[in-house]
Amino acid sequence: MLRFCIIFICISKSITSAFAQIPISDIGQKKDSLYQVIISDSKNVPSKIGAIKALFTDRIAFDDKIYHHVDRLLLNSTITKEEKINLHHYAGIGYYRNGELSKAEYHLEKAYEYFTKFQIPHFDPFFLVNYGLVKNNLGKNNEAITIYLEAIDIAKKTDNYTNLGNLYVKLGDLYNNMKEYDDAREYLNKAVESGNKANNKKVVAYALRSLGITALESGNFQEAEVVFKNTLSIFDTLQDHFMINDLKCYLAATYDEMYRFDEAEKLFDEAHLYFEKSGNVGDLYYISVDKGKHFFRKGEYKKAIESCAYAKDNLMKIGDIAWATKAWLCMYDAANISGDYKKALEFYQGYIKYKDSLTNEKNIQKITELNKEFEFTKEKEVIALENEQEIHKEKIFQKFLGLGLLLITVLAFFSYRAYLIKTKANKTISSQNTQLVIYSKTNENLIDSLTHDIKEPMLGLQLLLSKIKSDDPFLKQAIQSIGDQVSATNNIVNNLLQLKKSNLQNSKPTMDINSIIEIIEKVNNQLKYKLKEKNLQLVNMVNDSDTLTLPISSHQLYIVLLNLITNAIKYSPNNQKIEIFATKEGIFVRDYGLGIDPNILHKLGKENLDLNTQHEGSGMGIIFLNNMLEGSNVKLKFENALGGGTLAGVDIISKI
Repeated sequence: MLRFCIIFICISKSITSAFAQIPISDIGQKKDSLYQVIISDSKNVPSKIGAIKALFTDRIAFDDKIYHHVDRLLLNSTITKEEKINLHHYAGIGYYRNGELSKAEYHLEKAYEYFTKFQIPHFDPFFLVNYGLVKNNLGKNNEAITIYLEAIDIAKKTDNYTNLGNLYVKLGDLYNNMKEYDDAREYLNKAVESGNKANNKKVVAYALRSLGITALESGNFQEAEVVFKNTLSIFDTLQDHFMINDLKCYLAATYDEMYRFDEAEKLFDEAHLYFEKSGNVGDLYYISVDKGKHFFRKGEYKKAIESCAYAKDNLMKIGDIAWATKAWLCMYDAANISGDYKKALEFYQGYIKYKDSLTNEKNIQKITELNKEFEFTKEKEVIALENEQEIHKEKIFQKFLGLGLLLITVLAFFSYRAYLIKTKANKTISSQNTQLVIYSKTNENLIDSLTHDIKEPMLGLQLLLSKIKSDDPFLKQAIQSIGDQVSATNNIVNNLLQLKKSNLQNSKPTMDINSIIEIIEKVNNQLKYKLKEKNLQLVNMVNDSDTLTLPISSHQLYIVLLNLITNAIKYSPNNQKIEIFATKEGIFVRDYGLGIDPNILHKLGKENLDLNTQHEGSGMGIIFLNNMLEGSNVKLKFENALGGGTLAGVDIISKI
């Protein structure tokens, strides 16, 4: 998820007005003139290719006529090998910008095929930067990494600092996705250095943009805002309107994080208008994901789900798995916080289904592995050169040096072979562990869903039947029959819950203090807007209990704390605090409200309270928590706290 911050209103307004005017009409005029060159029968082949390159460079959308002429030019026997590669590159990125990723991948693969086949001296393989980008968006991250590292090796050998800078940006973005922010900064600072060596402001600007995202994602909001505004200024001097509007989206999300929703919405709308009029359809889907997060921040969960569902459907059609998973996760967050747990489970399962094809920890191993291969190749080249020079200087040792080099090569071969065998074994074990974790998570979600979606309605129906009083024999018989069917359904669910209990006793889930603090932070972020509405402060004192462990899964602890803290917010007066702390007995939430009526305290979690006031609930949420924790080694605890307020939490039944 993106995170953002802001400094001064006056600065933000000046930036908004500075970049508000977009010369869309200029794009249309230039597009028409370039199209005329491409389709004209009187223009020669170099002129047509030059016009197509201009469309590509200025990010002007291609249409079917242009793709048709690209295909015709590719069949022309007079075009050079370089032009053939470039035409496939231009067509591929044209399709990418229109959101047609499969066609983009095809053309860039053809460019790579010709590049490998022709081995053109002094050819600038810039297309490799975009080839890796398309592979990455399709979820083929290991392929993308291989392409980036191959291109980096070429750029280093040819001192092509422009390409090198762009490639470092892509690797930095990849590490950002993996949340390895220190590594991301290392590569992105290398990108800035390479851009400066090439005297290329655009490379520097792209690197700064990604550094801003790194600061944003890692929680350094002040730094992120400064970097984004500086980067906007650079793109303004370059008159790159596409990237100006791209940066507007990040600045809008920054305002979102600080609850400055009006300024954020204005920037989102300006960017949306630009991408719509300039023909960059794919970018409208990305903005819809950002706007979904915007609505989530505002607490408009229905709009958040609608915006992200629109984005997800279209992103799945074009095959952009990376952004589709962001849409899935936004939908899950909105459904979960709004209490629609059935939809939340559906959205979370969609997120899990696709996220494993994206960047994850396996890619760290892959990058390290491939880097070692490239470094090993370089080392062999250096050794071979040094040996060759030594042979020329001292021919008398030629045979001995040759024998020594042969022995080194044999040893390196067997060492490298042993390394590959070990790596393959580690990868197999890691994959099996990952599948086991996914299976366990799915099983737990299924059982919790059954508890919520089946047992809870059955419990409510039983309570309703118990209140129906009638002397009518037919009605009595109907009530009895329905009651028997409800009991039978409950027996089925109870059997499933008993199976869950057995599995939990075998697996014995345990959370350490670091995992507990991580869950508390996640819940705090989810409820931040509710705390702000009542000016409440959530005081986390769990850090003081560094030896605490809980015999509970992370999913169960998240649901429990989300419900307990939500209730604490609901019943707390304004301008108060809510404390969360731990003891050797468990973890507890304490508010400073009016407390719980002693007459109903013993009923919590056991029966429907049937309250009719506007500010009191039915207690069904606590019943749901009780059922979810059934079979675990913890139980809910509620009591009125000394000095006023309520103490709620989970007691550890027995130490694991």
